[in-house]
Amino acid sequence: MAKLALKKIFGDLAELLPPSNPQDANSSPILAINLQSLANLSQGGQIQDGLGFTNPSSINSDNIDDYAESILVGLLIIASQNQAAAIYDDPEQGLFISDGGKRFGQSTRTEQIWRVLNVNIFSNTDIQSFPDLQNLAGSSDGGEEPSSDQQL
Repeated sequence: MAKLALKKIFGDLAELLPPSNPQDANSSPILAINLQSLANLSQGGQIQDGLGFTNPSSINSDNIDDYAESILVGLLIIASQNQAAAIYDDPEQGLFISDGGKRFGQSTRTEQIWRVLNVNIFSNTDIQSFPDLQNLAGSSDGGEEPSSDQQL
């Protein structure tokens, strides 16, 4: 298994669209995520175990904000379904999601379950700052080897 590619994180229907204004040097390509990928397998999506949307076509510009957190969690589920079986199985994979357990919410969240997902990011450089997007493990941009004082 290699690093997680676009469709292994954002769903089989994800695509990179051309910039909205190709003549503008500051116009970037657009990442399009099709919400159908976040549906249950039984509804033609990619989410296993009945954890996905049952009717993603009901999501629209009027209610999208109500679904924003669920969409992010759905993307984490798709990525976790497509990742290597264990965290050390694939050194090319720069992202690994693991189950950090669950507890019951306290205080004002007493009726909620607090589920912890560990999003592990592997980078090739600088342990002092947040990972540089160009230097994740397996990145095609590569990265400098950390200096001896940065190695763990």
